[in-house]
Amino acid sequence: GDEFKQQVTVFLIIFCSIFMTVFLAVQEINEAISSNNEETLSTALSNKEAGLAGVVKENISWYMKMLGQKRKTNEEVY
Repeated sequence: GDEFKQQVTVFLIIFCSIFMTVFLAVQEINEAISSNNEETLSTALSNKEAGLAGVVKENISWYMKMLGQKRKTNEEVY
């Protein structure tokens, strides 16, 4: 009844909040790649909201190169 509807509503609110948080973190990463800005990429990849572990600042140039290549490959496929 009403209790179930409340639980579903709370679940949906939490799910949407998490989804938007991750979506915005990924969007920040994509913007950094688009602008080829390593400093912004470093910040975006290190953002806890992105959910990534083990990001090494010294590897940002490599991350930029690899993510840029992956994006290019994906754009060619789609």
